Amino acid sequence: MLIYQIGKRIAHPEIQPPHMDGVRAGLLPAPGFFNVFVFTTQPKADKQLATAELYYTFYQKDDVPFFVLNWPKLMVVDTTFNAFTQPVFERTAWQMAGSNMVNLIVLNAHTCTIEAMRTFSVDIQIASALRFTMSRQTERYQSAMQVEQVQQLIQRRVPISRMIEEGVSRKVTNEIPEP
Repeated sequence: MLIYQIGKRIAHPEIQPPHMDGVRAGLLPAPGFFNVFVFTTQPKADKQLATAELYYTFYQKDDVPFFVLNWPKLMVVDTTFNAFTQPVFERTAWQMAGSNMVNLIVLNAHTCTIEAMRTFSVDIQIASALRFTMSRQTERYQSAMQVEQVQQLIQRRVPISRMIEEGVSRKVTNEIPEP
């Protein structure tokens, strides 16, 4: 079991500081649904990402799904899914799971120290659509490299603003729904 703790280095040894400027996001499937890692070079300022107004968008093209996080007036980041980066048994279990929780983890891009965290649920129909797209991805493509090439092509041709416009978006709420 992995434990995430603010002020500590991320518990994934394979995640290394990306040596970059600005902001970058990455995604890792998890038992609850998936984790989104936001690497930032201004982590103290970006702690507000854990509490600020947040929208997410599911967008897919050519069986390559994208998950866009939009903090109005702060920033927008996109991340994508590549089914071939998971072992087949993990991918199959993940696709069959009914969970829909996302852990958003803000990391210092220089040290991989956790600066802030937030957990939210994704609309169950969007979670199902994402899983369906992932199953089609493994039927359509033959390798992680092939999917990555298509991902990069889409990212060059489709601006994030268009992904948000054409995708399915929801606002993250901290409200507990009535039974």
